[in-house]
Amino acid sequence: MANKLLVLAVILCLLLPALSALAATFTDDTQTEFDAGVYGNTVWDTNHVELSPGQTSGTFTSQVFDGGAVANWSQISWSETLISVDKLITVDVTADVWKSVDNAAAWSLVKDDYNGTDGNNAIDMVIDGNENLWILNNQDVWKSTDKGASWTKINDDYNGSETQNGAQIARDGGNNLYIAEADEDIWYSADGGVNWTKQAVNINGGVGNIGGFVGVGSSLYAADAASDVWKSTDSGINWTLVKDDYNGTDGNGVSHMTASTTGNLYIVDSQDVWKSTDAGVSWTKINNDYNGGETQNAVVMTINSSGHLFIAETDEDVWRSADDGVNWTKQGANINGGNGNIVGMAYVSVSTDITFAARSGNVNPPTDSFSGSLTNPSGGAPGVSDARYFQYQASFSTEDSGIIPELSSVTVTYTAGTPTPTSSGSPTPTPTPTPTPVETPVVEQVSSGGGGNDPTRIVFSGKAFPGATVGIYLMGVEYGQVLIDTEFKTQSDGSFKSEIVSPVEEQRLYGLLVKDKEGKPAKSKFFTYNLKFNTIVRQENIILAPTIKTNKPVFVRNEFLLVSGDAAPGNTVEALADGKVIDSARADDSGFYEMFINTNNLMLKIYNIQTRQIDSVSGKTSDVSETRIIKVGSFAFANIDFNQDGQINISDWSVFLSNWSSVDSNFRTKADLNGDGKLDVSDFSVFLVSFQLSQGH
Repeated sequence: MANKLLVLAVILCLLLPALSALAATFTDDTQTEFDAGVYGNTVWDTNHVELSPGQTSGTFTSQVFDGGAVANWSQISWSETLISVDKLITVDVTADVWKSVDNAAAWSLVKDDYNGTDGNNAIDMVIDGNENLWILNNQDVWKSTDKGASWTKINDDYNGSETQNGAQIARDGGNNLYIAEADEDIWYSADGGVNWTKQAVNINGGVGNIGGFVGVGSSLYAADAASDVWKSTDSGINWTLVKDDYNGTDGNGVSHMTASTTGNLYIVDSQDVWKSTDAGVSWTKINNDYNGGETQNAVVMTINSSGHLFIAETDEDVWRSADDGVNWTKQGANINGGNGNIVGMAYVSVSTDITFAARSGNVNPPTDSFSGSLTNPSGGAPGVSDARYFQYQASFSTEDSGIIPELSSVTVTYTAGTPTPTSSGSPTPTPTPTPTPVETPVVEQVSSGGGGNDPTRIVFSGKAFPGATVGIYLMGVEYGQVLIDTEFKTQSDGSFKSEIVSPVEEQRLYGLLVKDKEGKPAKSKFFTYNLKFNTIVRQENIILAPTIKTNKPVFVRNEFLLVSGDAAPGNTVEALADGKVIDSARADDSGFYEMFINTNNLMLKIYNIQTRQIDSVSGKTSDVSETRIIKVGSFAFANIDFNQDGQINISDWSVFLSNWSSVDSNFRTKADLNGDGKLDVSDFSVFLVSFQLSQGH
């Protein structure tokens, strides 16, 4: 036994250089290293990568990292700076919507004339719990779901035949909307402003217009021109006077009202600021001249998530208090260039993000699509297959181009395999690159029937395979992944045609997400369009990738690899190994194809197997399919993968040593790799050769 252990120790020392996997890292943290990659709407700035000016999304794709041999890419980590701020949104009486992302110091126009051809005006604005913005304009109600960039008229006459205009708009904790009118009537909508019901008539007995109107949880508060504060706890039906003359002996009046997330109420009256911490029962003047020696009065007031109060004045100056209204600083002067009073003000949150995806392969560059969605910078597994080459892609996003994320360094950790030696034999053929079909749509200009702007129509048509399920999705940071209409099935010849409508002018990313006959995801395809009104975009003759299956992952020399799947009937399907065509077949009338490929014609190594179809009518070639990874090896390879994970590595070495030293004859038989009935150095030699073959040489 001692002699065996001695032999084992000697052999272990000889094999360790081949079997020991060394942890190593690649790092991008300088401009030179990042410049080796590709910037997509991103740039290098001083010491980090960031979005290009004016962009809300972009990517950085790294250089290709070479592990020297098949490697395990175990972790990717990075250093980032993500910013989350409150963005102030205002609307003025000329129907312009403005924004500031720096606490009201600098302002820019978000939307010119939110209400289009309707007359310029706005009365008040509110935001709901889902960050939808609502503008009240006399008897019209408008809504924005994209933080003020675009607006839709939800109701053009909320109170029907009545003639009173709305004076204030508010919402409660359940996102129900309320309007207080000039005659002190209260209206209520539970369906996002579509339908309205009058809840109460002349709630204060006609003592004066309502100048402040807010919701806190399930309660509503109204402050009127007589300085009285009223409260309703039943959706505006019944009202109770909670404070007569909130401002005591000061002259009656109220300019505007707001509430914090903790339920504190604030009223601004001309230049005075008042606060209540007990649901409006008692009030304290916290500042009796917020703007010092200036003479302008307040028009509208709001509070952000940090508890900072903001007031917009009659000269369009904006003031801010960071200490609960005690002290005030002028942040911006005449923010809209003299276009008229700011009448509505709210805040929305703005966040930034960086998400990582990765890919690997045994050709440079890898041909698989990037996959994964890592957001934790401290590190995570990229989820790629063991392969020689690795590449990452960082996707940058922000909800406002004025606030951008920053990426300063990236570290990729991998476990290296045995380095590939220089061979004196015939060189390995260079794989044939997978072609990328040109996908230029036909764009037609059409005239609007009503003289206005018609939304863009987008027509997708082409072939996939019979029985495929296709869904058209709107993709992107702003939308996530939204199915347009419903999924549809392809025809018996694999063809499809579907039309969608885009109601806005902007750059949009659409994805054709495909499922096979079993409902499992297949290869998708994506299109980006700069959409314009009064156009039809025809994305025709799309040839989607076929599906692919292989009969098993590990093969012994001379075994047959079966590649099968579905394509459009009559189309030619090509099988590729590491990008090189190795066989082809014709899909039958049902769309099914199969190829039996003798592995004797393949080298002993790991392969990425993919397929693509060539359309029998147009001759157009599809993208490649999903990837299936196989390994071709000697007899020893197929039998030395002791843990059957498709790899020969240090784990199999551990099992082999355990079997070799066991007293159990069944385990010892498994360690007899050359089948000579003995356990000796020859079996170690077989393991070493097989390990080297598994690394692709």
